[in-house]
Amino acid sequence: MTTNHALVESSYRYCQQVVRRSGSNFSLAFWVLPKAQRRGMYALYAFAREVDDLADSVKPLAERRAEIERFEADFEAALDGKSPGPLMPAVADTIRRFSVPPEHFREIAAGVRMDLNHEGFETFAELEHYCHHVASAVGLACLPIWQVSAGEARQPAIDCGLAFQLTNILRDVHEDAQLGRLYLPREDLRRFGCDAEDLFDRAHLARICQLLQFEAERAERYYQSAAALRRMLSGPPRMVFDLMYGRYYRLLQLIRNDLKLVLERKLRLGFVDKVRVAGRAVLGVPLMPPQPAP
Repeated sequence: MTTNHALVESSYRYCQQVVRRSGSNFSLAFWVLPKAQRRGMYALYAFAREVDDLADSVKPLAERRAEIERFEADFEAALDGKSPGPLMPAVADTIRRFSVPPEHFREIAAGVRMDLNHEGFETFAELEHYCHHVASAVGLACLPIWQVSAGEARQPAIDCGLAFQLTNILRDVHEDAQLGRLYLPREDLRRFGCDAEDLFDRAHLARICQLLQFEAERAERYYQSAAALRRMLSGPPRMVFDLMYGRYYRLLQLIRNDLKLVLERKLRLGFVDKVRVAGRAVLGVPLMPPQPAP
């Protein structure tokens, strides 16, 4: 028992180090949570970070696929009481402690595998399926850690993940294109009379901006739906949600302010924006979109 306890404690320290090394903007936000919840968030974040890093490495495709399969096998072994590697003991302990459905972790890994042979998405339904795995599953895993019932909160958590991931996709249009990736649905490109090659052709700028505006408005609607999650939270988890939500929504605002910029570089929040979002989260008046008229 002592050895297992020491192993779990060491694993949580490892997860905290992963979060710190990542330079995540949310590592400080986690500190407002009670210790058990904070460590659970470290474990969840470290799990998502490490499997994502396996997919994004420069190793040959077959090697990356094999490493992700080993990662998934280690996860299943940890659920069975075995403790492979420094990460999984904390992940398994978090699942047991907070009754997190293991399927959420499986979905995260499955979503990362989708990127190994990225061929884009024909429809928004396909993109939504991908976003559910890489983003909404994380939000669903947060709910039990934050001690929120998944019933009424489930759909807002799913929509929150979609809002965040759509914002990431818009922010990363230029960077992804350099890697030969396009996440915008091809049906949407056709809707505005363009294709992937047109994205960086100034002659098609007006149509591309219409496409980006369409996707940004879609993301805005998911932010509006996700805002309902806030009233289901209280105390420190609400503050963490306010900070995460506010930073992503402010990023969407910056994108919408000048859509052409995402075709040139990756947008980031500046220091002033970060301080303003954090201040509003602390005061309990988070940055949120106006709700649609009933």
